[in-house]
Amino acid sequence: MNAPLLGLALSLLLASASAQYVSPSPKPVAGTAGPNLAQAASTSVDAAYSPNTSNILPSWNSFIKAYGTKYADASCTLFPVIGPNTWGWVELAAGVDAAPAGLPANTDSIEFTMATMAQTGQTTVRIQAYGLEPSFALQTAPGVYNEAAWRSIDYILATAAKYRVKVIYTIANNWINTDGPATYVEWATGTNNTDLFFSNAKALQLFQNHLNVTANRVNSITGVVYKNDPTIFAWDLLNEPRCTCYPSQTTNLATLPASCQPSCADSITLWSGSNAHYLRAIDTNHQVLVGNEGFWGYYSPLKSNNPSPTNNWAALTGQNWTAQNSFENMTTAAIHYWPDTWGDNTTAFETQWLASHQQQATLLGKPLVLEEFGKATLQASVSDATRTAQRLPIFTQIYTSFNQSFYGNGSLQGVMYWQWENQPQNDNINILGIAANDGLFTSVIVPNSKAALAYAKGQTVAGCKPVSG
Repeated sequence: MNAPLLGLALSLLLASASAQYVSPSPKPVAGTAGPNLAQAASTSVDAAYSPNTSNILPSWNSFIKAYGTKYADASCTLFPVIGPNTWGWVELAAGVDAAPAGLPANTDSIEFTMATMAQTGQTTVRIQAYGLEPSFALQTAPGVYNEAAWRSIDYILATAAKYRVKVIYTIANNWINTDGPATYVEWATGTNNTDLFFSNAKALQLFQNHLNVTANRVNSITGVVYKNDPTIFAWDLLNEPRCTCYPSQTTNLATLPASCQPSCADSITLWSGSNAHYLRAIDTNHQVLVGNEGFWGYYSPLKSNNPSPTNNWAALTGQNWTAQNSFENMTTAAIHYWPDTWGDNTTAFETQWLASHQQQATLLGKPLVLEEFGKATLQASVSDATRTAQRLPIFTQIYTSFNQSFYGNGSLQGVMYWQWENQPQNDNINILGIAANDGLFTSVIVPNSKAALAYAKGQTVAGCKPVSG
């Protein structure tokens, strides 16, 4: 997640991450990733969510394809993209970072999450498939990989397959240096100008080399090549691409640095189309998206839909949403929504934000996924009832908008909340997480997820022809 100001973005990012994992000291990693079995046999997590409880997800052992603005499996059954974002799982699955306390006995964090999703009607989990810390990078030098990190990702995918959960696989993160744009730019140019990630030919080649390695990775647990694995729902090329522009005002473009010039969006647009085309040439089985927040560029007639449009900071981030999702090989359109950090935290803006993107996705003929959204509880420590009350208006409106689209003929086909916690909530260390025993999870997320799943099971998507075998 992020904010218009880098400092605020990083402070919230670190706050949200700190409850999920602790900063480790480097240590030897076991030969096979996960599970971490030495967990406390605590009853603080709802015992109903365990590997031994029934799974309500369909088999869905086929790839999920897009047909116009809808998704369907091989039998043409409607597919809802609904579930959580996760954090720090590469380190967590490898045992590099300490697992959270409070999990059921003999259950590791990844399996607990997948079991919970499968038992509550959540079809999809978004993962960050890269190292968060330099000591555990996935790619340690150009073309040189950390096999222990790969085995962590193998384990995550194998566990998702076990529980019939689909995965949005995020390849890199604009806000994380490890395995991210800053690393590729350093390798390609020897500088720290991350804007070059979107325009430098050598940086592009290094990144596309990684796309190729990723798509052709053979899972060490299942033996399935990633590009042939139906567990993966979509490749997310990059979380929240932005140019390094954080203007406090936009009254005079000529006085702003090059990163803040509207032309910066052209580089990200070309980068998006190039990488979507490259990846689909290797793999036509999976959806491809880029994890844009959803801003429109400075010269776009739609920029008035941006958050805080009077300042226009969002129009100069380098995103130009419709253009960057217009490529044929960008098969899914994604947006994010962060009311606290964007300066527009009303349900009126939320409704308009989703509606304006639904309209554009419909014109593009693509499904729309709200890939990230969250609402912070800003007090240092609050009760579950207070936390739920603070988040309820935003979450209720999100699921209302989703339901109106999903049960109707709209393009919004998915909502992914930020972020899943494997342990009971503690607002002293985390202001964004959602755990299995949170009131918001049990009263809003679970019933809406189960209802969408039940509806989808009885719906056939127009234009889809069943695939035998």
